[in-house]
Amino acid sequence: MKTTVHIGRTGRANDPREVIKGVLSTLNALGPAEQMIKPGSRVVIKPNLTADTKLWEKGIVTNPYTVEGVIRYVQQASPAEIVIAEATACGLDNKKAFRDNGYEEVAARTGAVIIDLYDEEFVTVPVENGMVAKNIQIAKRILAADFLINVPTMKTHVAAGVSLSLKNLKGVLPEVEKRRSHFLGVNKFVTDLNSIVKPQLCLIDGTVAMEGDGPMQGTPVNFGVIVAGTDAMATDIVAARVMGFDPWQFKCFNYARSQGLGICNEDDIVLSGVPLEEVKRSFRPASGPIPDIPGITITDGGACPGCLDGVRIALGRIKTANLLDKLPAFHIIVGEEGRVTGENDVVIGRCLRRCRGMKHYVPGCPAQVFVIADELRELAGEQRLFGSKEQYLLQEDEANEKQNGNSAISRPGRACGEGSSQTR
Repeated sequence: MKTTVHIGRTGRANDPREVIKGVLSTLNALGPAEQMIKPGSRVVIKPNLTADTKLWEKGIVTNPYTVEGVIRYVQQASPAEIVIAEATACGLDNKKAFRDNGYEEVAARTGAVIIDLYDEEFVTVPVENGMVAKNIQIAKRILAADFLINVPTMKTHVAAGVSLSLKNLKGVLPEVEKRRSHFLGVNKFVTDLNSIVKPQLCLIDGTVAMEGDGPMQGTPVNFGVIVAGTDAMATDIVAARVMGFDPWQFKCFNYARSQGLGICNEDDIVLSGVPLEEVKRSFRPASGPIPDIPGITITDGGACPGCLDGVRIALGRIKTANLLDKLPAFHIIVGEEGRVTGENDVVIGRCLRRCRGMKHYVPGCPAQVFVIADELRELAGEQRLFGSKEQYLLQEDEANEKQNGNSAISRPGRACGEGSSQTR
C-alpha cells in the first residue's frame, strides 16, 4: 500500500500569516479537510511542548502559528470540538508551557480548547507483542479522539537521533510512564506506544527546526519547511531524509519497522510538494566526542551513543554552572563491559544495572542528561535540581519488562566490576 507525504514551505516563522498560509497550503494539497475528517468529529491536536518558557523560536517547542494553521484546516471540516492537548516533560508546568509559548492566544483566536493532560484521566492499555512493555497508561482523551493530529517539531535528539512524530507521542503519557520509558529503553518503549496510539494525520513543524544537541540544547535552524502525511512512520522517514539523515541509522526507525508499524518501504512513499533535494539540509547530529577534562576518566565499555552523548552534554551543563572545579577526581563508566573499580565511580546506564546499589549509579536507557547532571552536581557537593534519582530507579518487576518473551529478572548479570573496558 502506498501513502503520500507532502513537503511544504512556510515564510518567516514569526509571521503568523505566512506560517498559517504555508500550513493550509500543505494540508489542503494532502487532502481536503472535509474528506479527511468527518463532520462532528472530536479532534485532538498534539503539539510538542518540551519547555515551560517561551522557547518555540529556538526550535524546542512547536510553533504556535503552525498549530493555528492546523486548526484553520480542521475548521473546514465542521468538527464538534478542537482540542490542543499535551503533557509536557517531567517536572515542568504544563499550563505555563501553553501560556508562555503563545497557545492561549491561539485558542482565543480560533475557539480551540487547551487541555492539560496531567489534569485528565489516564487508562491502562495492554501492549500486544510489546518490545519492553506489557501495558502502558495513556491519556483517555487521546484514545477517545475521533481524529488525532500529531504536530511535533523537527529536531535532533540525543537519545533517539531525531525527535519527530513517533517520539512526540510521549506527551500523551503520565510522568510515571515517562520515567518508566527511560528505565526500560526509550526507543523500544516509544515503539510500543506507537503500536497503540496511531494519529490520523502528522505535520512536522520545521518552521524553526533544531540541530546538534537536541531536544533542548541544540542550535535553532530557521528552516521554513513542513512535512505532512497520514502515516506517522512514512512522514518521519521523509522528515529524516529532509534533515540529511539516513533514517535507518536510528534505533527508533528500525524498531518500528521490526514491529510492522506503518509504511516503512520507501518505494511505497509518494512524495508531493517541494522536491526533497530542493529542501534537503545536512543537520548536525546530536553526537560528538567527549572532551578531555582533567581529573575525570571516562571508560567506554561498549556504550550506545545515547549514554555517551548524555555524559558529554551533562558535563557541559556542569561546566556552564561553574562546578567543574568543585568535582573531585573520579571515574565515569558507561557500557555493559565497563569495569567498575571504586565506590565513587559514576556508573551510567541500565546495561550496568548490576551496579544499581552503588552510590553514584545513574539509571536509564539511555540515561537522561538531567539525571546525569544532577548526579555530578551531588558529587560536587551541590543540591540536585530535579529531585531524587530513585524515582527513575525502578525494579524489573515494577517496570513490567518483557524481552524476548522472558522477564529480565530471570537472567543473572555479572557481578559489578566484571567485564572488559575501553577508556576514551
